[in-house]
Amino acid sequence: MEAIAVCHRVLVVGAGKMSPQVVDFLLNSLTTQIKVSVVDKSQVAINSFPIDHPDVTPLCIDVLDVEISARVKEIFTAHDIVVSLVPPSMQADVVRLSIMTGRNVVVPSYANADIIMLGDEAVKAGVTVLTEVGLDPGIDHLLAADCINTARDQNASILSYVSLCGGIPSPNLANDNPLRYKFSWYPLGAINAAKQPVSYRMNTSLVSHTNAWKGCLHNGGSYKDQDLEVLPNRDSITYGNLYNINPERHFLRGTIRYQGFSQFCLKLLQIGYLNSSSLRDAIGDTSCEDDKFITWLGITSKLLNLPLGNEFESTISDILGDTTANDIKKLGLLSNERVQLDSNLLLSFIDLLMDKLSYTKEENDMIILQQAVALGYLDGNEVLDIRQLIVYGEVGGCTAMAKCVGITLGVAVSLILSGTIVSGRGVIYPFTQDIYKLLLDGIISHGLIPKKRLVTLTAPKQRDILFSLSLLEDIDGQDK
Repeated sequence: MEAIAVCHRVLVVGAGKMSPQVVDFLLNSLTTQIKVSVVDKSQVAINSFPIDHPDVTPLCIDVLDVEISARVKEIFTAHDIVVSLVPPSMQADVVRLSIMTGRNVVVPSYANADIIMLGDEAVKAGVTVLTEVGLDPGIDHLLAADCINTARDQNASILSYVSLCGGIPSPNLANDNPLRYKFSWYPLGAINAAKQPVSYRMNTSLVSHTNAWKGCLHNGGSYKDQDLEVLPNRDSITYGNLYNINPERHFLRGTIRYQGFSQFCLKLLQIGYLNSSSLRDAIGDTSCEDDKFITWLGITSKLLNLPLGNEFESTISDILGDTTANDIKKLGLLSNERVQLDSNLLLSFIDLLMDKLSYTKEENDMIILQQAVALGYLDGNEVLDIRQLIVYGEVGGCTAMAKCVGITLGVAVSLILSGTIVSGRGVIYPFTQDIYKLLLDGIISHGLIPKKRLVTLTAPKQRDILFSLSLLEDIDGQDK
């Protein structure tokens, strides 16, 4: 008798920019038959989902709509595993639905407090919630765990830990716009995170700032003749507890950008474009132009408290400086493009950025992920263990960001479906001893191959917190 082929059903919640690559990986890289349902509350997102395949079913449904909760539970129960690709603010709700229906779930974003609180419920329901399995967080954890465990095997101490990652335009696009940045994914979560306080350790001292842009380390090395900077990423020290390390010299998790990004973001923050309140509240006046719309020019005049007129642009230059005034004009913030007054200012601003700064079919992004861990040995020697992953997106095709997230998530799903990562473990991270090696081997087998270099530390400058970034191209060794 022939064996009956196993068919697994995967529910992907969210049809955004990362979803197609995840679905493509599941369909083409697993050894078992896969059927995928992709759900999103946006009919536009469902109608435009780019994968037309007999084993893919797009569904327009809001999984958080309480009025159809019975239907939503039916959908979750009909699948073997859930991949949650919703914004961070919605992740805990999707995890909760997965637990209620007894389905394991994989999450690429950070395990926030709301998700962590669901740990006991997940264990009781026999559910595993595998979190932080994207790029950063995700692949960075795998490299960190591999380095830290290798150091322990060698009886080496962790003197410093610096992990830096950035999804940025390829170097030929670095000067394309005032932000020196383009968007391969919806950035609301990243902007909100950057507005929060940051803390890290540098030269044995704890450093804190009110937001990531203010805490920017501007001398971040260079890559392909383009200067870089590093924005501290949330509370770096927290990961010392999770990794079970306490490096006294440096401890930093940071985001790589082209130099100038943070200064312009601070200008946008100071002017008020990043205000997350309603547009009417943000501008403090509802009697503008008409009852339904206002232009970006009108918004800017209200935020700066300047009257419109023939001298408006020259007045802005006097207040903000010529460079900033020209930059906001380039972004369309002095245009007559209309915005609904009943909208949210930050979301409207993000929509403008997505329209102006998304990648075209002739452009591509890249990923730089680099970790530098200083190891101290019993004989007094110090060695910098550098792990690096550089990935370029395809021009007119899959972005580097989507590739890294899609492969990592796909490997995680395959490990759970195969039973290699068992159910019922509650909320877990990917850097435990029994998981990180499997995930790291999996992403390597699918082409995400980190490079490694060991540098003996002999000069004081080599102990600088960002020294490893000066070695980027030495390790990369590729012309792109």
